[in-house]
Amino acid sequence: MGEAKRRGQLGRLAAEHLRQRQRAGDFGTPGAAGAYLFVLDKSPAGQELLAVLRAVAADFPGLSEALEGETFRLWSMSAVFPFVVLHGGEGSASQRTQLAGSLERLLEESLPRAVRLLRPAGGRWSAVAALAEPAHSAVGAALERLRD
Repeated sequence: MGEAKRRGQLGRLAAEHLRQRQRAGDFGTPGAAGAYLFVLDKSPAGQELLAVLRAVAADFPGLSEALEGETFRLWSMSAVFPFVVLHGGEGSASQRTQLAGSLERLLEESLPRAVRLLRPAGGRWSAVAALAEPAHSAVGAALERLRD
């Protein structure tokens, strides 16, 4: 029971941290938060971020719809797609949910597509990645390159 309570407390702290970043304008206009990009895999880190995203979904426009959408459900049930990118911007929930079957596809196709679709939401955007290594480091470097 102690471990479950500790994980719950850490999840609440992580959710509050994302909400603070959102209020500060890290994800676009303060209060609007449409310029977000979340990258997950099925690792424990990805599952922890997913729990946090479910808790804060109402604070990020379109995130609830993406988490309930058909494309996201496909990712959650499939062993074919280890990576998912959820992002703000224009389009339907399925258009704002990018799947990748490999790290190479994630870096070369899914992330650039997500950033292209996100840019119309405003010039400033922020990303949060929760992935196992070596994907976490590779995605961090790719996001820095895409930011330019």
